[in-house]
Amino acid sequence: MTVRFRLAPHAVEPNQQVVECWYDGQFVACIYPHHQGLRIISKHTKDVTIDTLPREATIITFHHPPTASPEPAPATEHQP
Repeated sequence: MTVRFRLAPHAVEPNQQVVECWYDGQFVACIYPHHQGLRIISKHTKDVTIDTLPREATIITFHHPPTASPEPAPATEHQP
């Protein structure tokens, strides 16, 4: 299992960025700022658990996504 994170522009808020979560090359979730904290959006959420040891943390598990949305290639800088 390979998990990757990618910083991307927010689709609605032009001055915000989001973190895309990719699981084995497939998009599974998006994390972005929210007025109450952080919002995580995913149609692949399987379970959410609060772990309290050694510190409180939220663990989110995902259903393995279909192979329909491959991970985009990393952005490259244009060399004149």
